[in-house]
Amino acid sequence: MQTHISTLIERGKSTLGRIWVGTPGWVVYLAAVIAVAAWLAANAVRPMADVDLDLSLVQPELGQAYLVKLGRPQGTLPIFSALTDSVKKPKASQLRLYEASRPLGPPHSPHKLVREEGQGRYSHWGGYLYFSTSDNTDPRTNGRTYRAVYPLSIAPWFEAAIFLLVLTALIRAVSSQWSRVRSVSLIGADFFLDPAVDRRSPWVWFILGLGAVGVAWLYIFGLWWTGKSASLTVAGILPVSDSLGYQKCAREIIDLGQAYVWCHARPLYTSFFASLWLLSNRHLEITLLLQAAVLTGCIVIFAKEAARWLGLGPALMVAIAVFLFSQQHAFALVMTENIGLALGLLALALLLNAAVRGRLAIAYLGLAVLTLALHARAGAFIVLPFVVLWIGYLAHRQERSFFLHSGLAVLSVVCAVLANFALISSIGGEIFGAHSNFPLTFYGLSAGGDWMTIMRDHPELPVDDQAEAATEIYRLAFENIRNDPTVFLLSLLKNEGRYFQWVLFDYADGPIHGALWLAWVAGLFISAVFARSDPRAALLLAITLGEMASAPIIAGDGGARLFAATSSVQPLLAAYAVVRIFQTTALRRLYASFTKPEMPAGEPPRAAYAMLVVLGLAIALPQSPVRKAFAENPAAGIEVCEKGYETVVSTLHRNGVVLTIRGNTSPARLWPFRVNYKQLAAGIPDDSWFKSDFVVEPPLQIVQAPQLLANDFTTLKRLFWTGRDELPMGPLVRLCVDLSETRNFAQAPYYRIVSYKELD
Repeated sequence: MQTHISTLIERGKSTLGRIWVGTPGWVVYLAAVIAVAAWLAANAVRPMADVDLDLSLVQPELGQAYLVKLGRPQGTLPIFSALTDSVKKPKASQLRLYEASRPLGPPHSPHKLVREEGQGRYSHWGGYLYFSTSDNTDPRTNGRTYRAVYPLSIAPWFEAAIFLLVLTALIRAVSSQWSRVRSVSLIGADFFLDPAVDRRSPWVWFILGLGAVGVAWLYIFGLWWTGKSASLTVAGILPVSDSLGYQKCAREIIDLGQAYVWCHARPLYTSFFASLWLLSNRHLEITLLLQAAVLTGCIVIFAKEAARWLGLGPALMVAIAVFLFSQQHAFALVMTENIGLALGLLALALLLNAAVRGRLAIAYLGLAVLTLALHARAGAFIVLPFVVLWIGYLAHRQERSFFLHSGLAVLSVVCAVLANFALISSIGGEIFGAHSNFPLTFYGLSAGGDWMTIMRDHPELPVDDQAEAATEIYRLAFENIRNDPTVFLLSLLKNEGRYFQWVLFDYADGPIHGALWLAWVAGLFISAVFARSDPRAALLLAITLGEMASAPIIAGDGGARLFAATSSVQPLLAAYAVVRIFQTTALRRLYASFTKPEMPAGEPPRAAYAMLVVLGLAIALPQSPVRKAFAENPAAGIEVCEKGYETVVSTLHRNGVVLTIRGNTSPARLWPFRVNYKQLAAGIPDDSWFKSDFVVEPPLQIVQAPQLLANDFTTLKRLFWTGRDELPMGPLVRLCVDLSETRNFAQAPYYRIVSYKELD
């Protein structure tokens, strides 16, 4: 059977080679010219969609919001698609919605406002229309008609196909024997595709690493200078929601030696962040820069290992893709994606090294690190059994026992899980609290919703203590599945579709996204073809299949960031496909070949080992006796505020965060941090759930600071100050707070500071 499959594969490769070599060049060039002409014509005649909403397909979403899928109207060529809003282009859609003949709006409304206020607001997002009626009635029963009018754009797959066809024509022209640039092509191919290039220049990766760290820091400084927000960090500096929670966890671990129950689900990142926070002397700005440097270092280590396989050029392209993912989901954020992505990159570097050197011990270590990555940032856990099978396959290639080494791989996973449990116990948590979000996700799938569905359906459950409520949540979920299994199956299928549409290369747009997606699909098939002969191709295939198997469960609850630990495989698979295609076409015509690069057997992944030691020390430091030397003690002998006001004593220049918002007469500055109020509002995406909270009038200072008095020690205080003078950033400050006057920022109450006093 295997011989027959191998024969078919060889015949297929031979046939493709004959087609490439035998096709006249003018045919390829003519096809490229026709494709470009078709693209120009399609842009010139882009049709306008005018569709009446099918009210039978409209579904209630949340609150006043209703949801309906909008696609390409019937009778329209498949080369067109609807342009929708996205994270990077929040106002890309030009859709106009009408209730009878009355226009609704405003468009591009944040989903929060559509749900809570309604009154005609709508958002055309990701292929779906989130809308509300003018009077917040049910559009399915109010007797009115609803019509959507929007221009169609060129479909990304069509633009990507044209891009690849033009690229093929260029490769054909460059690789022709009569081409005058043949020698230049050979030099370029030697530099970009020869895996030995990094060994000829030992300093190249050090220089690239310094440059990459500099770019990451420039990005963070740019956020601070312009006031632009990144996910759960306002103006790049003020953490909100989960980001604020992790900062609180780190403070409690250092000063108290334990953390509250919410922190127990993610002990790896909490400990890692706490160590960086100590190294920065409790300055959040420096902590974010150190965190970005560590993550960028892991990207460079991973790229170096990829270069030993694919060459310098493809490895740099992969590194850029991972860098863009980090920019969107990790840099300037106090979020678990940082440690999950960092450990995932190191794990993949170790596994690639093990594949080419045949060292099973390195493979076990890589699998253990990948397990920790998936505990640090919960994600595609089904990848783990696929990698276990891959290690068994790697052993079988060396004529060792498949079952014995698969069992040892399972043991490495168990050891990593136990290490995570030990870390939870060290901060005062219960091991069953790990991944306690999964019952919420499972219930959401059973009810056709998301992880928050259980809170709406059963508000009486103590979901804040998820470990305690897990049994009841599972019971309710299985009851839903028994009553209507179709809902559960449709939820799984819908999430699988989200993986292909929203998760893969979510940092790219337009034809680039389409080209990457096509290359990824090609890589999936090519890695399957070469899996038997190249264990690195088999590794990419195993991890990708594990991601696809995990997607139906998790893709709907957080998008691409949930796949942080394994996200680097996506651009690597696409790059592998491009290199393989190029090697078997253009390079063959150039009489050059780098199809079987070999790495010296005696070169271990020293950089990955060194970074693992650094991360291990960072994670272990808060659990060691050294922690007590850095712990702060409660302040004593402080005069309290007058009756009716709460006394808060804290340090504002460190330990806390102060976002100073000023008008046009006060220039922006990096330290102490200050931003213009217009820049702040403009820098928050329109679809953000907290945008309306930060459309404010200056002057205003938003403060997040820990209480240093004994009776409420380390408790995070959320405060605001509206005085024209700025709060002092000295060593110790007493703040008098009026608890009766509040303002909401990011759906959390902040209390007004009425006076302050700088203490000695």
